[in-house]
Amino acid sequence: METFKIDLVNPRIKVKNWFYKQEFNKVNFGNDNNYTVTTYWLNKPVVFKLSEIEGFSTFYTEGSRGGLIVFEVKVEQNVMTYNCYCPILLFGFWNIKLSFKKNAGWITKYRKEGYFLNQKFKEFLKSLECRPLEESSEHRET
Repeated sequence: METFKIDLVNPRIKVKNWFYKQEFNKVNFGNDNNYTVTTYWLNKPVVFKLSEIEGFSTFYTEGSRGGLIVFEVKVEQNVMTYNCYCPILLFGFWNIKLSFKKNAGWITKYRKEGYFLNQKFKEFLKSLECRPLEESSEHRET
């Protein structure tokens, strides 16, 4: 997870608009807090299951080869926290979050696309004069 100090009026709107300009979709979770996305690769369906994280807005876009690129964003007061990943549904039931990778191979090209979208998002935040915060112990991944 990445955390930024964000001193803006209506930061949620600016962040949401950035994702829409990049052709992301915002997830509207149902009552069960899950959302299923189906993409296609070689005319075969690829199914992804996204789970709602309380307080976070979830945005996704389709990457190459039917992959999915996901950003989960939370803005509270003047702090924005976000997580980004490419999900896979292993064995049809085990949801795994793959990190973006600058030098991903051709089969997982969507991870490389995610890496560059994340860099673009950081540039957007920099243009708004947002500052990265030190990761606190509650934000550190183990």
